[in-house]
Amino acid sequence: MPPRHALNDPAAPFPDLLFHFRQRRGYSPSALGSAAGVNSSYINLLESGVRHVPTAEVALALCAGLEL
Repeated sequence: MPPRHALNDPAAPFPDLLFHFRQRRGYSPSALGSAAGVNSSYINLLESGVRHVPTAEVALALCAGLEL
């Protein structure tokens, strides 16, 4: 896995941001999936960059699950 960008890096890609916000909450992918109503394997795919930016609906669910 490539190195992660810092949250204050304006070039930080979505997978890095998702990873950092999830870690900040202390959530595993499974815990975030439960909180957001999203499959944890999909979260893993997003964080690894295999899947790119999710739909607006999923992004909003992730934000709600992360309490952003």
